[in-house]
Amino acid sequence: ITDTTKPDLSVPTDVTVIATGIYTPVALGQATAVDLVDGVVKVTTDEPMQYPKGITKVTYTASDSHGNTAQATIN
Repeated sequence: ITDTTKPDLSVPTDVTVIATGIYTPVALGQATAVDLVDGVVKVTTDEPMQYPKGITKVTYTASDSHGNTAQATIN
């Protein structure tokens, strides 16, 4: 099988919170990815441990066993 299709990546919508201090906890929600050949694949993220004031971009990445990669970014 030649797989050239990237996984279908579903990510949470953008999140807006009111800062309560220097770092504010943020719950982003769950991301999922499904591949035509591999089925459910792992999603990784560069989500920080703590969120500073301002806009923080978070990128989600899902790759299948054939090296096809999908990415999506939220704020």
